[in-house]
Amino acid sequence: MKTTDKECEVKKINMKNTRWKICLICERLTLEKWFYFSVWVGSIMYGIYYFAKSSNDFFRNYVDYYDDFEEGTFLNRKRDQSDGEFEEISSIFKQFGTLMFASLIIFEIQRKFTNNKEFLKLTQIFISFYGLIHNFGFKYFFVLLSQPLIYTAIVYNFKNKAPLYILVVFNIIWSKWMFTMFIIHKVFDELSIIVAFVGYGWSILKCSCFYFESNVVTKSTFIDLLEFVFYLPTFFYGPILMYTDYEEKYNFEKYKPLRERALSLLKNGLRILFWYVFTYILLHYLYISAMRVEALYDFDSTSLYAYGFLMGTYFQLKYLILYGIGTMFASFYNIPVPALPRCIGRIHLYSDMWKYFDVGLYHYLVKYIYKPSLFSKSFLNKIFSGALTFIFIWCWHGMTHQIFLWSMYNFLVIIIENVGIALYQTEFVKGLEQTFGQFYFQKLKHFCIGCLMILNSISNFHFLGSTEVANVFFERIYRDPIQKTAILIFLLFSLSEFSDTIRDVPAAVM
Repeated sequence: MKTTDKECEVKKINMKNTRWKICLICERLTLEKWFYFSVWVGSIMYGIYYFAKSSNDFFRNYVDYYDDFEEGTFLNRKRDQSDGEFEEISSIFKQFGTLMFASLIIFEIQRKFTNNKEFLKLTQIFISFYGLIHNFGFKYFFVLLSQPLIYTAIVYNFKNKAPLYILVVFNIIWSKWMFTMFIIHKVFDELSIIVAFVGYGWSILKCSCFYFESNVVTKSTFIDLLEFVFYLPTFFYGPILMYTDYEEKYNFEKYKPLRERALSLLKNGLRILFWYVFTYILLHYLYISAMRVEALYDFDSTSLYAYGFLMGTYFQLKYLILYGIGTMFASFYNIPVPALPRCIGRIHLYSDMWKYFDVGLYHYLVKYIYKPSLFSKSFLNKIFSGALTFIFIWCWHGMTHQIFLWSMYNFLVIIIENVGIALYQTEFVKGLEQTFGQFYFQKLKHFCIGCLMILNSISNFHFLGSTEVANVFFERIYRDPIQKTAILIFLLFSLSEFSDTIRDVPAAVM
């Protein structure tokens, strides 16, 4: 695909310049696009109001059997605490935040007095080991340490990458069984098991990423592996960093002055703190994770569709905070970091959701799963490589029935998108565009995207909620009068219209 003039323009500008991005968006949006933008944002605000009203009615006499709520701090409202991933944000920071800052300060002091990179790496490894043993004990620590040891042994004995791929898949499957045993035998409390499972999952990708880049095993490379895998800021928070980018941590010649990096860290920290506090307050008023399926059946369509949007928005805010914490520290060390998750309210293609939501994971999938299996440029080969990628995604996210359906529908939607792109490039369709005019043809394109986004959304609800939640949405769309479905398609059409205009405006980078 050729790079457009707009994309070239974007790449020339500092991606961290928020003022520039706002100016670019305002310049791109014509009066017509502002209309679509207003329709989309207005409908979201309207829907959130009705969802809040409907959910308040449901939770007014709710008996909290599952300990979903805690006493809140705002206007005597209870706070939704049912999402373990959000609760782990503050839990991890309480356990490891001091060590993250301590390792940063120690690294800077050591860097002033020595150029011995191996000594610097060993110090960082020691700090990480101490934090893991202190907070989780030797049992969990040795489970984690076994991973780089096993990966190193496999690479040392087998010089090709096939056994490495087998090990990655086996490791993911085994990790699910292992942590299920942890839950059954109550090795840790529930929140600690979530934290431990997340750290273990990220370390699988890090070990494989390291040895996909190099199959050389020496004392020096093993130290590099340990430091990369046990790098604290991204060990629990993510995202996955490519090892080739992580190596820039020791390219001291490219470091900016300490004062400039410290101010950037402070600014990024305040930004993430704002979004954490915003989300924390939000959970006092919008009960998203605690919502029960039986309540959804009684919601009107406006409240139900708003709930669907809020599930995605809450997920995006959560990972913006998680990845923001990890990457703000990495950025201080001069490590190139992926962009933060892009707001789902301006994504109209599901292929873009994969590209711009979890950029680090997307790079991993493309570099180590998709491209290595792409032997030709044929459409069938692309389908085969895409299928392998989504099988890996299914394994990585848990191998449950709902994750299988989510992965399968994702794959199907992306195939439909690619078929649409291929058709659009044919001479026949180009001729139709000339006959009917580009303006009307673009409207038809955005109408088709709006219809496809309904399938996109339902597939996401398998992941964000459950299969039962996704079925509620499917049944509602099927049973709703055609007028209501037409309004929904028009709203998604409006999203597609303005989103396409600012598609290449990047998300924030720490």
